[in-house]
Amino acid sequence: MDALAHMALALRGARQVWSEVPQQLGELWATRGTQRTHRSLPSGSAPLTVDIMPLPTWLRRGSTPELLPDPPGQQPWRWLLACALLTVLLTVLLVVFLAPEPAMTWLRLPKSTALVVLVAFSALLISSAVLTRWPDPNDRKKELTRLVLLGWVVGFWVVAILSGTAWFAMDRPPFDLPQKLDAQELEAITTRAFAIITGMGGIALLVTAYRRQRTTEQDAEREDVRLFTERFTTASEQLGHEKPAVRLAGVHALNHLADDTRNDDLRQMVIDVLCAYLRMPCEPAPDNLPDEATEKERSTHRERQLAYESFREVRHTIIDVLVTRLRRDPFWRLMKYDFSRVVFDGGDFTGARFLREEDAVSFRGARFRGGTVLFEDAYLLGTADFTDAEFAGGKVSFTGATLGCSFERARFCGADVSFDHTKIAGASFQHARFESRDITFFGATFAGWVGFNRAHFDGAAVLIQSSTISGDMDFDHARFNGPGGIVFNNSLIEDGAVDFQEAWLLDGTLSFDNITLTGQSRRRARISFGRIILGETRLSFVGARLFSGYVNFSTVEFTHREAARECFPAGLGEAVEPGDAEVLLPAEWACTEERPPAAPGAQRRPGRRLRPAREGR
Repeated sequence: MDALAHMALALRGARQVWSEVPQQLGELWATRGTQRTHRSLPSGSAPLTVDIMPLPTWLRRGSTPELLPDPPGQQPWRWLLACALLTVLLTVLLVVFLAPEPAMTWLRLPKSTALVVLVAFSALLISSAVLTRWPDPNDRKKELTRLVLLGWVVGFWVVAILSGTAWFAMDRPPFDLPQKLDAQELEAITTRAFAIITGMGGIALLVTAYRRQRTTEQDAEREDVRLFTERFTTASEQLGHEKPAVRLAGVHALNHLADDTRNDDLRQMVIDVLCAYLRMPCEPAPDNLPDEATEKERSTHRERQLAYESFREVRHTIIDVLVTRLRRDPFWRLMKYDFSRVVFDGGDFTGARFLREEDAVSFRGARFRGGTVLFEDAYLLGTADFTDAEFAGGKVSFTGATLGCSFERARFCGADVSFDHTKIAGASFQHARFESRDITFFGATFAGWVGFNRAHFDGAAVLIQSSTISGDMDFDHARFNGPGGIVFNNSLIEDGAVDFQEAWLLDGTLSFDNITLTGQSRRRARISFGRIILGETRLSFVGARLFSGYVNFSTVEFTHREAARECFPAGLGEAVEPGDAEVLLPAEWACTEERPPAAPGAQRRPGRRLRPAREGR
């Protein structure tokens, strides 16, 4: 009966507390209607209609976003936290009033004291639940009240946790309320009450000071944005001025403005404006005048030449100031740079470091038409995009750079491009076209996948000499036409793979002279010519050392009968002599009457295989 009486008392107290909660928390479903909410479905599907009951405002803020989205600033976790706190309160009620007597004895508290503790704990939980839902954090008029109340609740929680921990640490000493209070005890209670009030006042002062400080900082940020906007407007007008000197002043003003701001979005805005200026169409350099040109034509030509040179100077200045900061300023290295469709007639990106994880720098569709563009010692690991770029003239150097780039569908058709001593962690030259000029990779290190899949080599050679290949290099479905080709002379293939799957080698040279093929795994270190088509192609392994791994010619096809005899790799027999590599030959080379004499030290075996003969084996 005692338990039932206490339960009734607790329910009565809960109803009283509920009536004092703000009216917003006590809303019920006064108006019961239906509203239809549509979810977005795949195109072509009929919209899904859901009938739901209108919820009170405080509950609707935490509803499922798919049905009833939260207003700006509200988060579903607030509703979940309120539900969790109220669940804890219900659990405590059930434990205290429905628990057997031994459980109450274990707490060493009389029922009356336990009821007082329960009421205080319930009030604390209800207050915490209310503050998670009310008032609205976006309501600035009630923000200070909410922050003060929240500070008080946090303070009470800290005191409760510390007191409970100390009580348990002292082995739960029994506590009995005195039957009568004397003057000394009343004075102690009064002193503690004043201490609590003083603490609450201190918390309120701290919260007020925090809000004032935050407001001051927000005002300072707004003032900074206002000053930035004024300076940005002035510098942008200078950049668009008709006089070159004023445009140069605008370039430097914008860069100093980006240096002064601490906001990455504002700094990115400045960079976007400067990159957009580079993307603007520009007049090409005027052609040379004929000797018989009139004075008027010479005057017009001089004006055009001056306009071109002044515009070119502004463009080069933009590149210089950007790269200068990319070399030394870590904040600039994390920005995004868009040089897509820019026409380059010079520029020095030496030592630039682009460290943004995604879309750091784009040269997509850029055209390198003349002058010298340097990317020497630059850091472009996994961040640069040269897709659809055109290297049509001048010199472009990536010497010493660290690359992880895409050159897909790029066209190398006249520029002198070099990748000497680069460190390539991964690069794609898929569908690229190499025409007329050689591309050099002297002393490069290939540590990742490099793909020349479906690339076209029309008269140009790719010179991968004195390089180290420890990753996969694919030439799948590549086409070789004309006198060019691929040269791997003096390179080291260590646990790497070079694959020419279904490539067309109709002409040119494929040279592996003086290479070294080695690795810990036979299947890993390989040179594979699976199902390639050979025409009038010169294959050479002169001076090569095939220590381990394998070279696979087993599925090679030939354009005509004579090509089978003419394409046999020079020096292949001597290449397998010192090592334990395996060479798989096609049937046309395995037949005695159709293939050239085997080199000394090599023997033919049935099954289209060529293996070295060792002494003592």
